[in-house]
Amino acid sequence: MAAVELILYTGPHCSLCKKAEELLYNQGISAFARVDVTSSLELKKNYGLKIPVLCRTDLQQALYWPFDEQQLISYLQQPAD
Repeated sequence: MAAVELILYTGPHCSLCKKAEELLYNQGISAFARVDVTSSLELKKNYGLKIPVLCRTDLQQALYWPFDEQQLISYLQQPAD
């Protein structure tokens, strides 16, 4: 797979976000941006109750929690839009 930028939308003290990070690390992925949804009213509105949310910058769709390792792998292997 070609290198893509990943953004993990998170929140403060989010235990589910830590689990999502662990899934990424388990796939050997450590290069991703963490964005706290409380840093912006628009982000909080779009993702606040849905975090963690993983986004690839080359795809129009996001991967919403809950997701497991297989769903993560499938998402990461999708062809770019």
